[in-house]
Amino acid sequence: MDRRLSAILAADIVGYSAQMERDEAGTYARVTERRREVIEPLIARHQGRIFKTMGDGILAEFGSVVQAVECAMSIQSALEERNAAVPGGQAIRARIGINLGEVIVDRDDLFGEGVNIAARLEGLADPGGICVSEKVAREVERKLSFGFQPMGPQRVKNIAEPVMAYRVSREGAPRRPVPLPTGRRRRWFWPAAALAALVVVAAVAVFFVGRPGTRARDGPPGLAVLPFANLTGDPARDYLGVAVPDGIVTILSTSPVLRLAPRGASLQTAPADGAKRIAWRLGVDFLLEGSIRRAGEGYEVTAELIDGASGAPIWTETFTDGESDIASLQGAVAKGVYVRLGSTVGAVAGRELPAAWERMTDDPGEYDIFLRGAGAILSFTDKGRQDAMRILTEGLATYPKSALLRTLLAALHLNLVLDGVTDDPRHEADVAWALLQDAGRKKDMTTLERWMFLYIRAQVAPMTTGDLEGGLADAIEAQRMVPYEPQASIDLARVAANAGRPDLSIPWADFADSAMPPDAYWVKGRVAWVYLLGGRNEEALTMFNGFDRPCGVCVALALVRLGRIDEARQVIADLQKVWPEASIAYARLDETNRFPAMIPALLVPFEDDLRKAGLPEGTAPP
Repeated sequence: MDRRLSAILAADIVGYSAQMERDEAGTYARVTERRREVIEPLIARHQGRIFKTMGDGILAEFGSVVQAVECAMSIQSALEERNAAVPGGQAIRARIGINLGEVIVDRDDLFGEGVNIAARLEGLADPGGICVSEKVAREVERKLSFGFQPMGPQRVKNIAEPVMAYRVSREGAPRRPVPLPTGRRRRWFWPAAALAALVVVAAVAVFFVGRPGTRARDGPPGLAVLPFANLTGDPARDYLGVAVPDGIVTILSTSPVLRLAPRGASLQTAPADGAKRIAWRLGVDFLLEGSIRRAGEGYEVTAELIDGASGAPIWTETFTDGESDIASLQGAVAKGVYVRLGSTVGAVAGRELPAAWERMTDDPGEYDIFLRGAGAILSFTDKGRQDAMRILTEGLATYPKSALLRTLLAALHLNLVLDGVTDDPRHEADVAWALLQDAGRKKDMTTLERWMFLYIRAQVAPMTTGDLEGGLADAIEAQRMVPYEPQASIDLARVAANAGRPDLSIPWADFADSAMPPDAYWVKGRVAWVYLLGGRNEEALTMFNGFDRPCGVCVALALVRLGRIDEARQVIADLQKVWPEASIAYARLDETNRFPAMIPALLVPFEDDLRKAGLPEGTAPP
């Protein structure tokens, strides 16, 4: 009996029986035409072969899993094009499942679990969609630009073990915003752009240097909250898959019992790596996965806690709410994880999550708009930003007094400034400030509203009004409310550093650094700046020099402050060889573009030190 490893594609027509009942001859003709003119040629073009047909379905074999996935995408796109020209009731849509596995070869036919799983995955796919196994996603995730959304472990007929299934995103993999030089300025003065919103985190692919099967680090156990699978049957609710776990991270970040992985890294984790690999990459001991379904008028959230060393589930629980109140479900899941994981590692010791965080809103409708906006932002795309602007603006028309929606919208405008994706940073900062002024008029804010408001206002106030002390006061209170969220800690550390409070900024930065995977350069660069502002120049220099491509201006500043002027001048000379336009004027433009109200007390010392390093005055570009 021959066996071989093959990629198996299973395809089936959606609603075939119902269409045949309405119009037998027409349906048969349309399906036959689509198979003959679309499906069969595309399978052949991608070096596949059909080995079985079953009325409205087919099974095809590919020697390359990449070719199988590309073929599936081509089939769905071609069917969509054909459907655009026919009435909705005559549209021919397919579900496709793909598996990579060992098959039994019997002449021209194939059998075995590898084939069976592909057929089961096809049944899990959305109409017009593609569902793949973990093996497939792992093989192609770095070879193709498609994104993969985890659906969690699926129990399927005649397969003993749960199958890890992933939905293929036909809009491509989410891209993180990367600041690029423009004709106006170059982004070189600060080593990385800060994303300041509650849910706006510029995540990069990071790898923790450790070994699976061991505790990732000393101290509190590490937990990464991964995207949840949207099993509502409505792709328009995909935002729940990232927005719901994002809120769970915030709630859990109020307690020192756990060390939370940065939300940007965990919520953008490649799902095909498998539990052990993900835990290894993020440097955590446990993972939280989950799924969301409709339950009557409400939702049902299933949460699963996984041991990172073994990849085995250690706790699963389903939470149901009959009133579409996602906020209460987030609180319930967070509390369940906290109690279960805390008791597992013996870390709770009488501590509890603050009860005020177990319910984060008083209006489920308002909160759903907030989650939609947050989900759009977490796509890390320009389209996501635009969608978030529309969602939140329209939401304010329905909830004109909403502090929650205003604050998230202010955070989005702040992000445009800090990430350098606007030509008018002054305007964006002023819009953010005006939104916060309106939000601040609400006297009875929920806990979530209050924390977000303080967190965002702490950053916006110094850049719009120059009020460093006001920003510091907000930062202190925001950090008190959520002291263990790494992204917020580094954002607020910079606020405290600019206000001349290294006694606060350095511990906050140290915590953020300790919670991050070591290769998270976007955080380490900001930690280095906090050290520089706090007088820890040697440590700042070491961190700046540790990057693959060190920021020359950053290194020169640290050297000047260490009294090593000749070395600083050499660094600037080397910089000018690759960038002759480097100048004080460029530095000033970069800083005032990202911090429109940059006050002389902060800007002048940097300019003076750059002059000592030999950076010329230059002329700012138009």
